[in-house]
Amino acid sequence: MSLVTATIPALVLNALRDELVALGIKGMTVSQVATADEEDIDLSRGATRSGRFKSPLQIVIETVVSQTLAPAVIAAISSACRDTQVGRVAIHVSDVLFGVRVRNGDVVHEG
Repeated sequence: MSLVTATIPALVLNALRDELVALGIKGMTVSQVATADEEDIDLSRGATRSGRFKSPLQIVIETVVSQTLAPAVIAAISSACRDTQVGRVAIHVSDVLFGVRVRNGDVVHEG
């Protein structure tokens, strides 16, 4: 299994969600994020100052898929975000060894 995490502009969320559902994705976590420039946050000598957040809202999507489906998910994210500004999309893929369903304690190794 693979965890696919993507940071995307909010404008492409609905179209991307439809594409992922068409691929067979049964669930995903969607979170709003705000980003700040590195120079807006000063962490030297223990002092911090609040960062100014950039105005365009971004979304983080996380979904766990089989390793055979991961390339299709990455392609769907890439195609949905093709017209966005360079540097505004990040896709990360991580291996998932197993998952635990909290409601009943089942250990899931695949699917």
